[in-house]
Amino acid sequence: MTTTNKKHSDRYIINWHETDFKGLATPVTLCNFLGESAWHNAEKLGFGYNDALRLNQFWVVLRWAIKMKKYPKWQEGILMETWPRMPEHLYAYRDYTIRSLNGETLGAATSTWMVLDAKTRRPQKLELVQGLLHHTLDEKSLDENARKIVPPYESILAKTIQTQYSDMDFNGHVNNAKYVEWCVDLFDFDFHKKHFLAELQINFLHECRFGDELTLKLSTIDPLTFAVAATNTQSGKNIFTAELGWQLIA
Repeated sequence: MTTTNKKHSDRYIINWHETDFKGLATPVTLCNFLGESAWHNAEKLGFGYNDALRLNQFWVVLRWAIKMKKYPKWQEGILMETWPRMPEHLYAYRDYTIRSLNGETLGAATSTWMVLDAKTRRPQKLELVQGLLHHTLDEKSLDENARKIVPPYESILAKTIQTQYSDMDFNGHVNNAKYVEWCVDLFDFDFHKKHFLAELQINFLHECRFGDELTLKLSTIDPLTFAVAATNTQSGKNIFTAELGWQLIA
């Protein structure tokens, strides 16, 4: 199979409901596109949702790292290209590039995944994933993999939320992009008027279901970099950690 066939490209048009008050695609919109394109490519290569289901397996995303130079505007189109990268031990990787329709690079992303046994929920060797090892590329979109995020101990803001119907995905868990939405909503309107999210790192640690109560804690790393930690207030489990790097709007 050629490199071209191992890669998958989706064209997305930015709709009105996918933009913010500046008329730009939101980080949440782009994260939803990441998930959609990953599914499209995996299905085409033979190890997607339905293929895993037949083998009593399921994929879980562990980490995302996203870097954006520029966000597309309302009614603009983008091309999101994705491919599976060479795995390491139990970790599979998927990379992305995001470009405008005229070829301008807007951003890039990488993600870390694991496949679990549907009955035991134990990690499985990636050799057991049908077709995966024959469809990977040794090509990175970013210089490094998504990294482990350990927020500073001191927090400057704490917020308690409860998961709702609109947070749920097809599997009955909170949609991954919702975690990003919760993070960016910790910053006020005036902050968003002056900044854009240039880099996001997020670690998904435990699943989250309908009705769960979470405490989100925001901490400062430097004037333009912040960390978020979310804990289930009932079980005490850490649900996710994230790091957000902002840039001033020129």
